[in-house]
Amino acid sequence: MNATNEIEELTQLADAIADESTRDDAVLAEANRLGIDLGKSEDFDPLKSNIKDETPPTKEEQEKQLIKEMQSEEGALYMATSIVGGLEGAFKLFGHKKFAIGDLEKAESAKAIAPAIQKYSGSLVPLMGNYEIEVKAAFAVGMLAYGSVSH
Repeated sequence: MNATNEIEELTQLADAIADESTRDDAVLAEANRLGIDLGKSEDFDPLKSNIKDETPPTKEEQEKQLIKEMQSEEGALYMATSIVGGLEGAFKLFGHKKFAIGDLEKAESAKAIAPAIQKYSGSLVPLMGNYEIEVKAAFAVGMLAYGSVSH
């Protein structure tokens, strides 16, 4: 290892230690703000600290959050990427084991699918009416049938 690399490595280590010290100071300040004394030798007990647990979100709240995320550009692109990956997996499972979609094609496909996900908030109901579940089931059965025949 040359001297320049060693100095760089030591500088990075020193920066990491300084960052850790800054984080420790921030944790201590937040603990003091919450009335928690971290100077005690005993372990922190959340039951004694009067910190209330958050109530878990209801199914309706979770669905609203998911719709909100799917309406964002990033959320729609994430979902579209997952869909393309899922399709690739289905084709591998039920079609040809060596089937693959190239990275560029995956990215282009996801980019093309994302606006539809944004528009429909991740729900296919507007496209399929009240038959979303039936269409998904038919697709799954079709893929199974095709996969069993093609093997």
